[in-house]
Amino acid sequence: MATPERYSPVWRSSPQPPVPPRRGWLGPLSSILRLARWRTRSTRGLLAVAWLGMLAAVMIVAAGPLYSTVAMTAGLRTVLLANPQNRSVIVQATTQQINAALLANITRSIDQEVQQYLGPYVGPLHLSLDIPWQKVIARDGRRLSPAIDNLALVTQPIQQAAQHLTLVEGNLPPALTPAQARRQVTATGASLAIALSQQEAQRWQVHVGESLAIQLVYNFPGLPGNVPFELRRVRTLTLQVTGIFANQYHGLSLDEDPFWHQEAFLSADHQGIGLNGEGADYTALADTTTVITVLDRFYQQLQGENNPVPLTMQPVLCWLYELQPAQITIDQLSAITSGVHSLQLDVANRSAEESPDALTQEPFVMGTTAFLPSDILTQYQSRLALVRIPLMAVLVLITALLLFFVSMIAELLVDRQSEAIAVLRSRGLSRSQILGMFALQGLALSILALLMGLVGSGLLVQLLAARLLPATSPSVPSLVVEDWPALLPSLGWPAVMTTLTGLAALLGALWRPLRSNIVSLRREIARTTQRPLWRRLHLDIVALLLMLAGYGLSAYFVNSNVLDARLRLLLLSPLSLLGAVCLLLAAILLFLRLLPRLLMLASKLAARRRGAAPLLAVAHLARAPQQPARMTLLLALATAFAVFSLVFLSSQAQRAIDVSIYTVGADFSGPLAFPGRLDDLSDLTAQYRRLPGVLAASLGFATTASAGGTLQLPIALRAVDSATFTQAALWPRQGSDPALPTLMALLQTRRGWGEAHHLVPAIIDEAAAQSLHLSTGSTLVLTVTATPSSPPIETSFVVVGQVQAMPTVLSSPQGNVANGVPAGGVLVDYQTYATIFEGPALAAGSDLLPLNYVWLRTSESASALLRLRSLLTSSDVELTQVLDRRTLLEELRYEPLYLDLLGILTCGVIAALVLALVGNLLASWQSTRRRLLQFALLRALGSSRRQLAAMLAWEQGLIYVGAIVLGTFFGLVLAWLVVPALIFTGAPSGGPGSDLGGTALYVSQRVPAVQLVFPPALLVLLAGLVMICLLALTMTVSLVTRLTVARTLRLNED
Repeated sequence: MATPERYSPVWRSSPQPPVPPRRGWLGPLSSILRLARWRTRSTRGLLAVAWLGMLAAVMIVAAGPLYSTVAMTAGLRTVLLANPQNRSVIVQATTQQINAALLANITRSIDQEVQQYLGPYVGPLHLSLDIPWQKVIARDGRRLSPAIDNLALVTQPIQQAAQHLTLVEGNLPPALTPAQARRQVTATGASLAIALSQQEAQRWQVHVGESLAIQLVYNFPGLPGNVPFELRRVRTLTLQVTGIFANQYHGLSLDEDPFWHQEAFLSADHQGIGLNGEGADYTALADTTTVITVLDRFYQQLQGENNPVPLTMQPVLCWLYELQPAQITIDQLSAITSGVHSLQLDVANRSAEESPDALTQEPFVMGTTAFLPSDILTQYQSRLALVRIPLMAVLVLITALLLFFVSMIAELLVDRQSEAIAVLRSRGLSRSQILGMFALQGLALSILALLMGLVGSGLLVQLLAARLLPATSPSVPSLVVEDWPALLPSLGWPAVMTTLTGLAALLGALWRPLRSNIVSLRREIARTTQRPLWRRLHLDIVALLLMLAGYGLSAYFVNSNVLDARLRLLLLSPLSLLGAVCLLLAAILLFLRLLPRLLMLASKLAARRRGAAPLLAVAHLARAPQQPARMTLLLALATAFAVFSLVFLSSQAQRAIDVSIYTVGADFSGPLAFPGRLDDLSDLTAQYRRLPGVLAASLGFATTASAGGTLQLPIALRAVDSATFTQAALWPRQGSDPALPTLMALLQTRRGWGEAHHLVPAIIDEAAAQSLHLSTGSTLVLTVTATPSSPPIETSFVVVGQVQAMPTVLSSPQGNVANGVPAGGVLVDYQTYATIFEGPALAAGSDLLPLNYVWLRTSESASALLRLRSLLTSSDVELTQVLDRRTLLEELRYEPLYLDLLGILTCGVIAALVLALVGNLLASWQSTRRRLLQFALLRALGSSRRQLAAMLAWEQGLIYVGAIVLGTFFGLVLAWLVVPALIFTGAPSGGPGSDLGGTALYVSQRVPAVQLVFPPALLVLLAGLVMICLLALTMTVSLVTRLTVARTLRLNED
């Protein structure tokens, strides 16, 4: 119902005396405020929907970077926590004499360097001193002759060491002050407290309270090593065993904790000079401050004789810092890696004695270096570069779609008030006043959407993180507090630009209504006579040509060899997305250009039908096609994005399955800790077959051979037992044609021919065929080293088949020794290869071809798998590296970088679909309400309610059907063009496959080939859209069927 004229702010009940105009800007502003408040009452519904659209856009734009930061921070913290070596920063040096004062100065200098570059990210300093193995000369005061056992001292600050081990018996060595430690020193030696591990104490049969003795020998400088004993200085260390500790801490071996510098505290056999030629090496724990004070006291004693007197061996000094995952965010990763690099450079530059503030002072501190035990941070940074580009591309697509919705709602809002604008313009209001009214409304909506969108984005991200991300993910409030300098620009500016774009869309929609009057408005409602500016200037043709050129350019870069492998992969996703978007925009522009002609053709076809409803419906669409075109495009784009997202998410989930199968090649696989030979094949196979949960087992030989003569191209060689490999291996059908049973049968049938001709029948992958220029029937020569101590042996192979890729082989035609990627893969029968290999191996004095790899097919029993994993890590069937398909699959499915894409796409799809459906429903509703007068006239002329309902159903049905069909087609095309480039291959946080870096990381993104998966959920989506459209159509039709002719004609505004 129109607003009565007497409630309008421009209505006057009677002539008023002229009022002098107000001065300043307060007068016009107050009138604009009253006008805006008046119009807000009649359009509050559309204003609320426009605000919801802007709110959703702001939330998505702000939540995208924030959720990415949370997800990537969670991934980074997971990587740091997966292995203690991943978070350690070490500065290391050797020494031959301890000067406590000099060591303290150098420690302060090193700490200043570390704090300068890594201060906010590292914990406190751990200083340790490791003394190499020395002969144990006495035990409980009894001299041992001969001395067959060695003992090394590992020192740590005892208070810190107590947090990294479990005490079994006694006490840890006391943390003495320097004054207390000096009282333990005598003229000939000193007394120290030590602790032994449980395994060492049991083997050595040492108990708490016993004592051991070792000697430290000092040489005068310049004397040879075999000088008489009287020219040396000896200090005896009496070691009191005060405690025994466990070899594991929280289920992990001590050498897995960087605090112990890979020291496991396990005794090891060695060949000594005793009566039986046997002995063992042991390691004891002592307090760092105590040992340094004792050695410094020895230095003070010997200083008077000769300055200085060095030790005959070189203890190792280690300054350890640990990165603190709880204090690190993803935005700080670059600063950490660059800080470590700068630290390494500074320490290297200050390692020369001639440099100022040198960190090297012979013989006290020598060879100072800084390093990271693991390069996982650099590798993780490389993985971020691969996922951030598609992430931002998807975020831009979602934002553009939501802003298109905002612009459509702005058009509806202005269109709803177009009659009021025309009336107000005819009654004296200026364009600036009307523009100010809408500007105030839009500004209020923008500010409210901006403020609530930023708060809502935090709540949305917190909800997604709680549902999707691991427990190590930071909370949004804590992250904002910790990382606000980096988050503020990444959240604020996109959100502000989004709200300004929405405001601009609202003001831009006023261009035509401000130039119209009531007469021209009624004429435009009946039939559109003004063509849009872009059609009059043929801008769509220009844009169409540009879009086609952009698609061709992106396709050229993607499919040519202009870019190297790394750069091509980094640019593959944005270029593919750019090309697809350009093609999609070209199709949209072509659709808009041809739509009027298509509607005119449809109206002619409808005229041939007997019913009037289709003709009237199509004729109305042809008279005013702008609004139906906007509705069709909005729903079509939302549908296309939903289809694309479902295909992408399903393909990404399938990618995790494919990568886990391809990496492992079975349910379990790995290199044998105790290799066998050809004669042991059946026995070892039976032994592994009897393990709990194992359904099939197959053994073979796996190594990296070299080919290409002087090129020395690395080739991944897999020699398998063709009789059992089919049952044990998981060989995906994709990329393997023919299937695995056919390949194994081929190798078995060619065994006799190969042994007779001394040629090993081989199946190669596509990378080997390209890099070595091979085809079926070609021969190649591979150089293989059977064992590390064996000489290389050359063997000839003949190609009998080719597959696209081989499981467990990550190969590329660009592979070489420098990048560590195999240039191809070769699969052969183990028995054939071992038989042919035997002759050249015996002639060259090489070991025979070993059995060093196993593939296992297992059941799904959880208890059996738990026992099997335990046996494969510590038993006589132990594997040096266990590849577990199920564990790897879980790691890949819950990798935060993948969950980052999942969260953003899920929110984007839901927001786009909901807003598109709401926008179409509102547009249909408003269009129907504006035409109530027409429907009333048709009813007055004799049309029935059923005919009106049929006409409206034809109109809206054509829009909905066209939108769903176009959206499905656009979505499938977009998925076909873009999804293979957007698929990201993750890596586990720890264990096998976590150390992929450089070229191997980029190769892993496309090996094995990406599969497109069209899930059944697509049918559910389309069925849901059809049901919603039918519901919207029913609501719109009910508005027409319930109208009253007399009431509608009486309440018409004109």
